Amino acid sequence: MCYEYDLIILLSKPWLNKQEESTLVDIVKKVLDWDLIYDKLQRHRIVPIAYHHIKTNKLELYIPRKILNTIKKEFETNKIKQEVYFEEVKPIFKEFKKSNLKFCVLKGVVLQELLYPKFTRMFKDVDILIYKEDYGEVLKILKKYDFSNEQDSSIKRNKRERVFLLLNTYEFPNFNKEIIVNNQSIKLQIDLQHMHTLATKMKYSIETLEELKCSEEIVVNKIKINRQRLDYLLIHLCTHTFGDCTTISEIVLKKAFRLRNFADIVSLADMFSSFYLSDDFYELVKKTNTAQPVYFCLYYCKQIYQVSELFAKIVEKIGSLLSDYKFLEQCGFEDGVDRVIVWEAPLMDKMFSEESINEVKEKAKNSIKKYACYDTRFDI
Repeated sequence: MCYEYDLIILLSKPWLNKQEESTLVDIVKKVLDWDLIYDKLQRHRIVPIAYHHIKTNKLELYIPRKILNTIKKEFETNKIKQEVYFEEVKPIFKEFKKSNLKFCVLKGVVLQELLYPKFTRMFKDVDILIYKEDYGEVLKILKKYDFSNEQDSSIKRNKRERVFLLLNTYEFPNFNKEIIVNNQSIKLQIDLQHMHTLATKMKYSIETLEELKCSEEIVVNKIKINRQRLDYLLIHLCTHTFGDCTTISEIVLKKAFRLRNFADIVSLADMFSSFYLSDDFYELVKKTNTAQPVYFCLYYCKQIYQVSELFAKIVEKIGSLLSDYKFLEQCGFEDGVDRVIVWEAPLMDKMFSEESINEVKEKAKNSIKKYACYDTRFDI
Protein backbone atom coordinates (compact mmCIF):
# COMPACT_ATOMS: atom_id res chain seq x y z
CA MET A 1 0.00 0.00 0.00
CA CYS A 2 1.34 3.45 -0.89
CA TYR A 3 1.93 6.25 1.61
CA GLU A 4 -0.92 8.31 0.11
CA TYR A 5 -3.46 5.60 0.95
CA ASP A 6 -1.96 5.10 4.42
CA LEU A 7 -2.39 8.82 5.02
CA ILE A 8 -5.98 8.94 3.75
CA ILE A 9 -6.98 6.06 6.01
CA LEU A 10 -5.43 7.77 9.04
CA LEU A 11 -7.11 11.08 8.20
CA SER A 12 -10.52 9.41 8.03
CA LYS A 13 -10.66 8.54 11.74
CA PRO A 14 -12.54 10.80 14.20
CA TRP A 15 -9.63 10.66 16.63
CA LEU A 16 -6.02 9.42 16.59
CA ASN A 17 -3.98 7.88 19.38
CA LYS A 18 -0.40 9.00 20.03
CA GLN A 19 1.11 6.32 17.81
CA GLU A 20 -1.22 7.20 14.95
CA GLU A 21 -0.43 10.91 15.32
CA SER A 22 3.28 10.09 15.14
CA THR A 23 2.72 8.01 12.00
CA LEU A 24 0.66 10.83 10.50
CA VAL A 25 3.48 13.34 11.03
CA ASP A 26 6.05 10.97 9.51
CA ILE A 27 3.97 10.36 6.38
CA VAL A 28 3.04 14.01 5.77
CA LYS A 29 6.75 14.92 5.71
CA LYS A 30 7.34 12.59 2.75
CA VAL A 31 7.05 13.52 -0.92
CA LEU A 32 3.40 12.82 -1.70
CA ASP A 33 0.93 13.20 -4.55
CA TRP A 34 -1.37 15.76 -2.92
CA ASP A 35 -3.68 16.00 -5.92
CA LEU A 36 -4.38 12.29 -5.56
CA ILE A 37 -4.83 12.66 -1.80
CA TYR A 38 -7.30 15.51 -2.17
CA ASP A 39 -9.26 13.64 -4.86
CA LYS A 40 -9.65 10.60 -2.57
CA LEU A 41 -10.47 12.71 0.49
CA GLN A 42 -13.38 14.12 -1.49
CA ARG A 43 -14.53 10.75 -2.76
CA HIS A 44 -14.54 9.35 0.76
CA ARG A 45 -16.21 12.51 2.15
CA ILE A 46 -13.58 13.09 4.82
CA VAL A 47 -12.16 16.53 3.95
CA PRO A 48 -13.30 18.27 7.19
CA ILE A 49 -11.89 15.63 9.56
CA ALA A 50 -8.69 15.50 7.48
CA TYR A 51 -8.27 19.27 7.86
CA HIS A 52 -8.86 18.95 11.60
CA HIS A 53 -6.03 16.39 11.96
CA ILE A 54 -3.68 18.46 9.83
CA LYS A 55 -4.36 21.59 11.85
CA THR A 56 -4.31 19.85 15.25
CA ASN A 57 -0.93 18.29 14.51
CA LYS A 58 0.45 21.59 13.09
CA LEU A 59 1.21 20.13 9.66
CA GLU A 60 0.04 23.04 7.49
CA LEU A 61 3.56 23.89 6.32
CA TYR A 62 3.92 20.46 4.70
CA ILE A 63 0.78 20.77 2.60
CA PRO A 64 0.85 22.57 -0.78
CA ARG A 65 -0.77 25.96 -0.25
CA LYS A 66 -3.42 25.46 -2.94
CA ILE A 67 -4.52 22.13 -1.44
CA LEU A 68 -4.44 23.51 2.10
CA ASN A 69 -6.56 26.53 1.17
CA THR A 70 -9.06 24.29 -0.62
CA ILE A 71 -9.57 21.86 2.25
CA LYS A 72 -9.72 24.74 4.73
CA LYS A 73 -12.45 26.38 2.66
CA GLU A 74 -14.38 23.10 2.51
CA PHE A 75 -14.10 22.75 6.28
CA GLU A 76 -15.49 26.27 6.77
CA THR A 77 -18.30 25.64 4.26
CA ASN A 78 -19.21 22.44 6.08
CA LYS A 79 -19.28 24.36 9.37
CA ILE A 80 -21.64 27.01 7.99
CA LYS A 81 -23.91 24.39 6.44
CA GLN A 82 -24.17 22.42 9.68
CA GLU A 83 -24.98 25.57 11.66
CA VAL A 84 -27.75 26.35 9.16
CA TYR A 85 -29.06 22.79 9.35
CA PHE A 86 -29.36 22.94 13.13
CA GLU A 87 -31.28 26.21 12.97
CA GLU A 88 -33.61 24.90 10.27
CA VAL A 89 -34.45 21.56 11.89
CA LYS A 90 -34.92 22.88 15.44
CA PRO A 91 -38.56 24.00 14.96
CA ILE A 92 -39.31 20.89 12.89
CA PHE A 93 -38.24 18.53 15.67
CA LYS A 94 -40.27 20.58 18.17
CA GLU A 95 -43.33 20.15 15.95
CA PHE A 96 -42.70 16.40 15.70
CA LYS A 97 -42.67 16.15 19.50
CA LYS A 98 -45.69 18.41 19.86
CA SER A 99 -47.59 16.12 17.48
CA ASN A 100 -46.41 13.02 19.41
CA LEU A 101 -44.68 11.62 16.31
CA LYS A 102 -42.14 8.88 16.88
CA PHE A 103 -38.87 9.61 15.05
CA CYS A 104 -35.13 9.04 15.20
CA VAL A 105 -32.41 11.18 13.66
CA LEU A 106 -29.96 8.88 11.89
CA LYS A 107 -26.28 8.85 10.95
CA GLY A 108 -24.56 12.20 10.37
CA VAL A 109 -26.09 14.50 12.99
CA VAL A 110 -25.93 11.81 15.69
CA LEU A 111 -22.42 10.62 14.81
CA GLN A 112 -21.12 14.20 14.80
CA GLU A 113 -22.27 14.50 18.39
CA LEU A 114 -21.11 11.05 19.55
CA LEU A 115 -17.77 10.63 17.81
CA TYR A 116 -16.35 13.64 15.99
CA PRO A 117 -14.74 16.98 16.82
CA LYS A 118 -17.23 19.75 16.08
CA PHE A 119 -18.16 20.29 12.41
CA THR A 120 -15.84 17.56 11.10
CA ARG A 121 -18.28 14.79 10.17
CA MET A 122 -19.70 15.53 6.72
CA PHE A 123 -23.37 14.98 5.97
CA LYS A 124 -25.24 16.29 2.96
CA ASP A 125 -28.66 15.69 4.46
CA VAL A 126 -30.51 14.97 7.68
CA ASP A 127 -31.79 11.39 7.74
CA ILE A 128 -34.86 10.70 9.86
CA LEU A 129 -36.50 7.37 10.62
CA ILE A 130 -40.29 7.61 10.98
CA TYR A 131 -43.23 5.26 11.30
CA LYS A 132 -44.62 4.75 7.79
CA GLU A 133 -48.20 5.59 8.77
CA ASP A 134 -47.06 9.00 10.13
CA TYR A 135 -45.85 10.17 6.73
CA GLY A 136 -48.87 12.40 6.07
CA GLU A 137 -48.44 14.35 9.30
CA VAL A 138 -44.67 14.63 8.79
CA LEU A 139 -45.28 15.90 5.26
CA LYS A 140 -47.49 18.74 6.56
CA ILE A 141 -44.83 19.83 9.07
CA LEU A 142 -42.00 19.81 6.54
CA LYS A 143 -44.04 21.79 4.03
CA LYS A 144 -44.92 24.29 6.78
CA TYR A 145 -41.19 25.04 7.04
CA ASP A 146 -40.74 25.31 3.26
CA PHE A 147 -39.18 21.92 2.59
CA SER A 148 -40.58 20.60 -0.70
CA ASN A 149 -40.37 17.18 -2.29
CA GLU A 150 -40.67 18.06 -5.96
CA GLN A 151 -39.53 15.15 -8.08
CA ASP A 152 -37.14 15.18 -11.02
CA SER A 153 -39.28 16.48 -13.89
CA SER A 154 -37.30 14.34 -16.35
CA ILE A 155 -38.80 11.19 -14.75
CA LYS A 156 -42.40 10.84 -15.86
CA ARG A 157 -44.52 8.55 -13.68
CA ASN A 158 -48.26 8.13 -13.49
CA LYS A 159 -50.15 8.14 -10.19
CA ARG A 160 -50.12 4.34 -9.89
CA GLU A 161 -46.33 4.20 -10.37
CA ARG A 162 -45.76 6.96 -7.81
CA VAL A 163 -47.91 5.18 -5.22
CA PHE A 164 -46.18 1.86 -5.94
CA LEU A 165 -42.73 3.34 -5.41
CA LEU A 166 -43.84 5.22 -2.30
CA LEU A 167 -45.12 2.03 -0.70
CA ASN A 168 -42.22 -0.21 -1.72
CA THR A 169 -39.05 1.75 -0.99
CA TYR A 170 -37.15 2.10 2.25
CA GLU A 171 -37.30 5.88 2.11
CA PHE A 172 -39.72 8.54 0.95
CA PRO A 173 -38.87 11.21 -1.66
CA ASN A 174 -36.23 13.73 -0.55
CA PHE A 175 -37.35 17.06 0.89
CA ASN A 176 -35.33 20.07 -0.21
CA LYS A 177 -34.91 23.69 0.71
CA GLU A 178 -32.52 26.33 -0.59
CA ILE A 179 -31.51 29.37 1.46
CA ILE A 180 -29.00 32.16 0.99
CA VAL A 181 -26.35 32.80 3.67
CA ASN A 182 -23.75 35.53 3.10
CA ASN A 183 -24.62 35.61 -0.61
CA GLN A 184 -23.99 31.87 -0.78
CA SER A 185 -26.65 29.36 -1.79
CA ILE A 186 -27.00 26.46 0.66
CA LYS A 187 -29.09 23.47 -0.35
CA LEU A 188 -30.62 21.54 2.52
CA GLN A 189 -32.10 18.09 2.28
CA ILE A 190 -34.14 15.89 4.61
CA ASP A 191 -34.45 12.18 3.90
CA LEU A 192 -37.29 10.29 5.54
CA GLN A 193 -36.85 6.53 5.97
CA HIS A 194 -39.20 3.90 7.31
CA MET A 195 -36.99 0.79 7.14
CA HIS A 196 -33.38 -0.27 6.66
CA THR A 197 -31.60 -0.39 3.31
CA LEU A 198 -32.27 -3.70 1.47
CA ALA A 199 -34.49 -4.83 4.36
CA THR A 200 -36.90 -6.70 2.07
CA LYS A 201 -34.32 -8.17 -0.30
CA MET A 202 -32.08 -9.41 2.52
CA LYS A 203 -35.01 -10.43 4.76
CA TYR A 204 -33.99 -8.35 7.77
CA SER A 205 -36.49 -8.65 10.62
CA ILE A 206 -36.34 -5.14 12.06
CA GLU A 207 -39.58 -3.71 13.40
CA THR A 208 -39.48 0.04 12.83
CA LEU A 209 -42.03 0.77 15.54
CA GLU A 210 -40.04 -1.21 18.10
CA GLU A 211 -36.86 0.57 17.02
CA LEU A 212 -38.56 3.95 17.43
CA LYS A 213 -40.09 3.10 20.81
CA CYS A 214 -36.70 2.34 22.35
CA SER A 215 -35.02 5.47 20.95
CA GLU A 216 -33.11 7.74 23.33
CA GLU A 217 -33.34 11.51 23.69
CA ILE A 218 -30.11 13.50 23.40
CA VAL A 219 -29.27 17.20 23.09
CA VAL A 220 -27.36 18.38 20.02
CA ASN A 221 -26.58 22.10 19.71
CA LYS A 222 -29.24 22.79 22.35
CA ILE A 223 -31.79 20.86 20.30
CA LYS A 224 -33.56 17.85 21.81
CA ILE A 225 -33.61 14.99 19.31
CA ASN A 226 -34.24 11.27 19.42
CA ARG A 227 -31.55 8.87 18.28
CA GLN A 228 -31.50 5.12 17.94
CA ARG A 229 -30.44 3.04 20.90
CA LEU A 230 -26.77 2.08 20.51
CA ASP A 231 -27.50 -1.45 19.32
CA TYR A 232 -29.91 -0.31 16.61
CA LEU A 233 -27.55 2.53 15.70
CA LEU A 234 -24.71 0.16 14.80
CA ILE A 235 -27.04 -2.22 12.99
CA HIS A 236 -28.43 0.68 10.95
CA LEU A 237 -24.95 1.93 10.02
CA CYS A 238 -24.02 -1.57 8.92
CA THR A 239 -27.15 -2.24 6.84
CA HIS A 240 -26.69 1.14 5.14
CA THR A 241 -22.97 0.64 4.45
CA PHE A 242 -23.55 -2.94 3.31
CA GLY A 243 -26.12 -1.58 0.83
CA ASP A 244 -23.62 0.98 -0.47
CA CYS A 245 -20.94 -1.68 -0.92
CA THR A 246 -23.02 -4.44 -2.48
CA THR A 247 -25.54 -2.80 -4.81
CA ILE A 248 -24.50 -1.92 -8.35
CA SER A 249 -26.16 1.50 -8.36
CA GLU A 250 -24.14 2.65 -5.32
CA ILE A 251 -20.87 1.11 -6.52
CA VAL A 252 -21.27 3.00 -9.82
CA LEU A 253 -21.81 6.21 -7.83
CA LYS A 254 -18.53 5.53 -5.94
CA LYS A 255 -20.28 5.06 -2.60
CA ALA A 256 -18.85 1.58 -2.02
CA PHE A 257 -16.19 1.21 0.66
CA ARG A 258 -16.37 4.89 1.54
CA LEU A 259 -13.97 5.48 4.43
CA ARG A 260 -16.29 7.89 6.22
CA ASN A 261 -18.77 5.05 6.77
CA PHE A 262 -16.18 2.56 7.98
CA ALA A 263 -14.61 5.19 10.26
CA ASP A 264 -18.06 5.74 11.79
CA ILE A 265 -18.50 2.03 12.45
CA VAL A 266 -15.03 1.24 13.80
CA SER A 267 -15.08 4.30 16.09
CA LEU A 268 -18.57 3.60 17.42
CA ALA A 269 -17.79 -0.07 18.07
CA ASP A 270 -14.49 0.83 19.73
CA MET A 271 -16.04 3.50 21.95
CA PHE A 272 -18.79 1.15 23.17
CA SER A 273 -16.96 -2.15 22.72
CA SER A 274 -18.18 -3.70 25.98
CA PHE A 275 -21.78 -2.98 24.96
CA TYR A 276 -21.36 -4.51 21.51
CA LEU A 277 -19.60 -7.55 22.95
CA SER A 278 -22.62 -8.26 25.16
CA ASP A 279 -25.00 -11.17 24.63
CA ASP A 280 -27.85 -8.66 24.27
CA PHE A 281 -26.33 -7.20 21.09
CA TYR A 282 -25.51 -10.66 19.77
CA GLU A 283 -29.11 -11.75 20.32
CA LEU A 284 -30.52 -8.63 18.62
CA VAL A 285 -28.35 -9.21 15.54
CA LYS A 286 -29.57 -12.82 15.50
CA LYS A 287 -33.21 -11.82 16.02
CA THR A 288 -33.13 -9.17 13.27
CA ASN A 289 -31.30 -11.44 10.80
CA THR A 290 -28.63 -8.79 10.25
CA ALA A 291 -25.53 -10.90 10.86
CA GLN A 292 -24.42 -10.54 7.23
CA PRO A 293 -24.33 -6.71 7.05
CA VAL A 294 -22.96 -6.35 10.58
CA TYR A 295 -20.21 -8.92 10.04
CA PHE A 296 -19.42 -7.50 6.58
CA CYS A 297 -18.77 -4.03 7.99
CA LEU A 298 -16.90 -5.13 11.11
CA TYR A 299 -14.78 -7.53 9.08
CA TYR A 300 -13.70 -4.82 6.64
CA CYS A 301 -13.11 -2.33 9.45
CA LYS A 302 -10.62 -4.83 10.82
CA GLN A 303 -8.94 -5.03 7.40
CA ILE A 304 -8.72 -1.24 7.03
CA TYR A 305 -7.81 -0.06 10.54
CA GLN A 306 -5.77 -1.14 13.52
CA VAL A 307 -8.45 -2.33 15.94
CA SER A 308 -8.54 -3.19 19.64
CA GLU A 309 -8.69 -6.72 21.01
CA LEU A 310 -12.26 -6.13 22.13
CA PHE A 311 -13.23 -5.06 18.61
CA ALA A 312 -11.67 -8.24 17.21
CA LYS A 313 -13.73 -10.27 19.68
CA ILE A 314 -16.93 -8.55 18.50
CA VAL A 315 -16.08 -9.51 14.91
CA GLU A 316 -15.46 -13.11 15.93
CA LYS A 317 -18.66 -13.33 17.98
CA ILE A 318 -20.89 -11.98 15.19
CA GLY A 319 -19.07 -14.21 12.70
CA SER A 320 -20.14 -17.27 14.70
CA LEU A 321 -23.71 -16.62 13.52
CA LEU A 322 -22.67 -17.37 9.94
CA SER A 323 -21.64 -20.52 8.11
CA ASP A 324 -21.03 -19.03 4.66
CA TYR A 325 -18.86 -15.98 4.01
CA LYS A 326 -19.12 -15.75 0.21
CA PHE A 327 -21.15 -12.55 0.54
CA LEU A 328 -17.95 -10.70 1.53
CA GLU A 329 -16.89 -10.75 -2.13
CA GLN A 330 -20.29 -10.37 -3.77
CA CYS A 331 -22.44 -7.50 -5.05
CA GLY A 332 -25.67 -6.99 -6.95
CA PHE A 333 -27.99 -7.78 -4.05
CA GLU A 334 -30.61 -5.37 -5.39
CA ASP A 335 -31.44 -8.07 -7.94
CA GLY A 336 -32.03 -10.65 -5.21
CA VAL A 337 -29.68 -12.96 -3.36
CA ASP A 338 -29.77 -15.56 -6.14
CA ARG A 339 -28.38 -13.28 -8.87
CA VAL A 340 -25.35 -11.71 -7.25
CA ILE A 341 -22.00 -11.32 -8.99
CA VAL A 342 -18.51 -11.71 -7.57
CA TRP A 343 -16.32 -8.65 -6.92
CA GLU A 344 -12.90 -10.20 -6.38
CA ALA A 345 -10.77 -7.04 -6.41
CA PRO A 346 -8.35 -6.40 -3.53
CA LEU A 347 -9.75 -4.19 -0.78
CA MET A 348 -7.50 -1.24 -1.68
CA ASP A 349 -8.77 -1.36 -5.26
CA LYS A 350 -12.37 -1.35 -4.06
CA MET A 351 -11.59 1.71 -1.95
CA PHE A 352 -9.44 3.69 -4.35
CA SER A 353 -9.45 2.32 -7.94
CA GLU A 354 -11.68 3.57 -10.75
CA GLU A 355 -10.79 0.48 -12.80
CA SER A 356 -12.28 -1.78 -10.14
CA ILE A 357 -15.60 0.06 -10.40
CA ASN A 358 -15.55 -0.26 -14.20
CA GLU A 359 -15.04 -4.01 -13.87
CA VAL A 360 -18.18 -4.25 -11.76
CA LYS A 361 -20.10 -2.26 -14.39
CA GLU A 362 -19.05 -4.65 -17.14
CA LYS A 363 -19.95 -7.73 -15.11
CA ALA A 364 -23.30 -6.24 -14.18
CA LYS A 365 -24.21 -5.53 -17.81
CA ASN A 366 -24.03 -9.25 -18.54
CA SER A 367 -25.64 -10.45 -15.31
CA ILE A 368 -28.16 -7.94 -14.01
CA LYS A 369 -31.00 -6.63 -16.15
CA LYS A 370 -31.13 -2.83 -16.39
CA TYR A 371 -28.52 -2.55 -13.61
CA ALA A 372 -28.02 1.18 -14.27
CA CYS A 373 -31.62 1.86 -13.23
CA TYR A 374 -31.31 0.17 -9.86
CA ASP A 375 -31.59 2.33 -6.80
CA THR A 376 -31.21 0.92 -3.28
CA ARG A 377 -34.33 2.88 -2.32
CA PHE A 378 -36.34 0.64 -4.64
CA ASP A 379 -36.44 -2.28 -2.24
CA ILE A 380 -38.95 -4.30 -4.27
